[in-house]
Amino acid sequence: MAESQAIVTACLLSLSTFVASQQPVPTGQGQEAPTAVVARAMQQSRTGAWQESITTANSLLQREGLPATRRAEALSLIAACHTRLGQREQADAAIAAFDKIASQVPANNWSVRSMARLRSNQHKQPSDPTQVLAAADLPTRIWTVRQDNQVGQHASAASAAESILHQGIGSNEQRCDLWLHLAFARHRLGRVDASQAFDQFGTAAKQLRQDHHLIWETQLVRQSLGLPPLPGFTNNAKTFSPPSSDDYWHVVEPSSVGLGTKTLATLRRLAEQSGTDGLLVTRSGKIAFEYYSPLYREPMRTMSSCKSITGLLAGMLIARGKLGLDDPVGKYLPGWRDGMRGKVTVRHLLTMTAGLPRRSDVAHQPDESWNDYAMRQRITRDPGSAWEYSNEGVQLLSPILEQAAGMPLSEFAEQELFARIGADNTHMRRLKGATNTFADTETTLREFARFGELVRNRGVWPGGGEVIPESWLDAMTTPCREASNYGYLWWIEPDGRGYSMRGYLTTNVWVFPSLDIVVARVQQRAYLHASRPFDAERMFEALSRD
Repeated sequence: MAESQAIVTACLLSLSTFVASQQPVPTGQGQEAPTAVVARAMQQSRTGAWQESITTANSLLQREGLPATRRAEALSLIAACHTRLGQREQADAAIAAFDKIASQVPANNWSVRSMARLRSNQHKQPSDPTQVLAAADLPTRIWTVRQDNQVGQHASAASAAESILHQGIGSNEQRCDLWLHLAFARHRLGRVDASQAFDQFGTAAKQLRQDHHLIWETQLVRQSLGLPPLPGFTNNAKTFSPPSSDDYWHVVEPSSVGLGTKTLATLRRLAEQSGTDGLLVTRSGKIAFEYYSPLYREPMRTMSSCKSITGLLAGMLIARGKLGLDDPVGKYLPGWRDGMRGKVTVRHLLTMTAGLPRRSDVAHQPDESWNDYAMRQRITRDPGSAWEYSNEGVQLLSPILEQAAGMPLSEFAEQELFARIGADNTHMRRLKGATNTFADTETTLREFARFGELVRNRGVWPGGGEVIPESWLDAMTTPCREASNYGYLWWIEPDGRGYSMRGYLTTNVWVFPSLDIVVARVQQRAYLHASRPFDAERMFEALSRD
């Protein structure tokens, strides 16, 4: 399995030369160019957002008159991502669709080479995707059902949901989740028993709180399907109501900071269509737009945007002389002093160039902490030779930064960073003695935006002095040699627009210095009522108009 993962990763990396220079640009009636959509899907795959990449590529395939070469590229990417997820049936379907148009594709196109690699490795993949899920825990199986629905694999979603429900396992909440997925899948398949699944959800959901997110999600799903509200439950959405101001943010009329009604309408439409839980836009340090869905609950998780918080913490310790960019990892971790591990530095971990694979083939032990797991990773290429997104590499920074700080890293973060910018409800997760540095810091939408505001203010917090040295912000947001869009755990936006923190489901913070704007967005689940992914390009275009 490890070898097959490496080959699939190689298939995706072989596309990077083609897409690296592609930037999403509008074409025709505001429609994104096909090459730009492929580039965006590839970028999602490079960050490990395999399902998002599949969704993006699938959206391209829905276009009429799409050239065969672009169709082939989308199918190639879809096949590779499904293979990476162990979804053999879906991968085979994409390969079969590719074969039908292969004669129309230039032989030197990268999609042809990618498909050849996938075929050469087919015999090494599991013959039945259920084998991959057999050992998975129930939350993972439910997540897979949801993702199948998201990418249009409704028959697979229905079959898996029915199988789990038939086993009679899981909590009532988990079974409600599955009934919702099953009802949605059956409805999309045109099955007459879809209403029965909705009825089963209604019966089970009576044991949930009336404001439970699954009830609200079901009402939104039914609305998106053109169905009446679920009987027996309230349909009066109660959205989160933030205060008009706090110790930093002040809410102002959008027009007072130059945002027009057309821009606001675009922002709301993008939020509603994509299943956004919360979207906030600030200009000059003032909140000009704030959107909350009925599903917004605090705290929210930052997903992989937590990595950028880790980048800020590293910069603080480096500025204090507690940590060096070129310190070998072995200085802090004895098990990393020999062989290829001995070549890895703090800089490598901060730039995703440590030589760790995108997806680890090291099995996670049930009782070990994320730190212990990260320290058992294997280097697969020379450190510094290439950029490769790695959750494990960022988690490896956790014990290193903790040693440098001289206290639990979560405490250092709260005392030295969060408290100084007024993020009092923000907490890094600490499990089994290890602080999560790769994902899942808990926060609120307004506090999430403060990290972008800190960068917009060049590391200085009003009334609190310098929090992050300006020299570190410059270094942190300068592209590393191996990736033109990545610095020290911060993403570099195209065309000099600014910088961003990025997480799963576009749980992001964007900083656009030239516009004097910070945007924060949160989304906690891949919602079934979402009609399309969040379009950050359209967002930027709208904000740039004003």
